[in-house]
Amino acid sequence: MRTEAMNQNDITPEIIKAVPGTVGAIVALRWIAGPPTQRVMALVGGVAASYYGSAHVASLMGTDTGLAGFVVGLFGMALASKVFEGIAALNPSGLVERVLKRLGL
Repeated sequence: MRTEAMNQNDITPEIIKAVPGTVGAIVALRWIAGPPTQRVMALVGGVAASYYGSAHVASLMGTDTGLAGFVVGLFGMALASKVFEGIAALNPSGLVERVLKRLGL
């Protein structure tokens, strides 16, 4: 059992890369409406957007990847939430029914 404090070298680089985006997505949860399942999936979307997009955004903005990860996580979460709202507005089951009715099926 380790009693000494864990230093940054003990944490894998992938986890370190994901932390700012995760924090940004968690902050964005405050403004996201919807059932818990939708909120969790939006959180996953925000974290994924941050993990894969933070380096690119950091190079475009000319800033640190941590800050870019936070911003992408924050706005990636909002984007994922709007995708869910758009899907709900389309009413996929009603859309399929209307198409089938129009085709005479």
